[in-house]
Amino acid sequence: MTGQHSEETKKTRVRQIIDLANEQGRVTPGQIAKMFDVCLETANRYLTLAAKSGEVIRLSKCGVFCDEKAIAEFNRQRSPATKYRNKLRKNTENVIFQECRRSPAMQRVLSFYGVNV
Repeated sequence: MTGQHSEETKKTRVRQIIDLANEQGRVTPGQIAKMFDVCLETANRYLTLAAKSGEVIRLSKCGVFCDEKAIAEFNRQRSPATKYRNKLRKNTENVIFQECRRSPAMQRVLSFYGVNV
């Protein structure tokens, strides 16, 4: 469908987006673009209209969510790499730091600040 959409069509589509968000937890602009055969800009406008209704929550570049729980779950799912990196940092020794700390120049700096080496 090309051109402007009627107010009736917009309202119907916004209602479908809200229902889909409540059903799935999250709806993305890409899903809306495919679903209604519209460009991403139009899909984003529909998501903005859905968020203005107050029934869903919009996060920029992430889509709309049915509630705060869905947002929290989305954030948990998209950050496992961060948890893995933090786990590695806790369990490994920083070898470069230890080598640098033993250098004569760093020994002088540390002794100036009164750090025991």
